[in-house]
Amino acid sequence: MATTQVDLIMEFFQQHPNRDIPTEEVVDWVTVEWERRKGTKFRDPDRAIRMLAQQGQLIKLKNGLYRYDPDLVQKRDDLTAKPCVANTTTSRRITVRPNPASACSFVCINAPSR
Repeated sequence: MATTQVDLIMEFFQQHPNRDIPTEEVVDWVTVEWERRKGTKFRDPDRAIRMLAQQGQLIKLKNGLYRYDPDLVQKRDDLTAKPCVANTTTSRRITVRPNPASACSFVCINAPSR
């Protein structure tokens, strides 16, 4: 399986877990390593780092400073909506709260419209 640019960024953070790392350090290593492995330029590594933070793979400490903590990484499955939430209509206001007693982990409650 071919290594993607996101995989290469995660490889760097996995080699340096639980450490506050400035974006510049990641970008420098990733661009050199990508060019060495693939022979092409790495386009916009900053965007990929921000995307990983938005997905919960990295922790954004402040602007330009990220951390990878293997114990706190959210799995992709945790970020996807459950069927009962995904199938609700967006035309109504809906309140969602955790429901540990159900097969679906959320209860959808219609909130009064204003």
